Amino acid sequence: MKNPGYLLFHKEGSVLINRQSLRSTNAGMSLVEVLISVAVGGLVIAAGISSTLFFAKIASNHEYRAQFNQDVRMGLETMTQDIRNARSISQRWTDGFSLDGGSGTTVYTFEPGSKSVIRTSNGNSQAIFNHVADFSILTSAADASGNPNLEFSTNTLVVKTLEFQARRGTAPEAKLGLRNFTFTQRNTP
Repeated sequence: MKNPGYLLFHKEGSVLINRQSLRSTNAGMSLVEVLISVAVGGLVIAAGISSTLFFAKIASNHEYRAQFNQDVRMGLETMTQDIRNARSISQRWTDGFSLDGGSGTTVYTFEPGSKSVIRTSNGNSQAIFNHVADFSILTSAADASGNPNLEFSTNTLVVKTLEFQARRGTAPEAKLGLRNFTFTQRNTP
């Protein structure tokens, strides 16, 4: 027997129910509703991924700047310790200086090609500063007529310029400049 499209069974007795009326009340989602739901869900997921990538980039830039600042601070601490503990500042030239100490001579030299200040002590060389845009030592000063008016003692060093400039990928450029600062030795003869 063919089903005529009616439901003839109910718990409390026989009832005639039209199958098409059941479909309209229990109908699923239409294709348009599914497409709109997928589009809205896709936008929410894309916004979540975009914000995650944006905040990860910000965190990476902050980490890079913190590392950059830490490298500069550690280099300054090493240079300060070397100068303070040296017996004398034996030579000064426009982009470097040398120190005489109890364990030998320590030399600081700026290398523009590698953008580094190199510290050489007891035959060992290491870059003490990286990303250096300029490093200059004040060797003498003159008045307007060219007469020298600044003489250095062997226990004072004036760094005229120490500028750092670094960029990583699309991160904003990190800059730091120190000008006209004086180091004085602790151990003078």
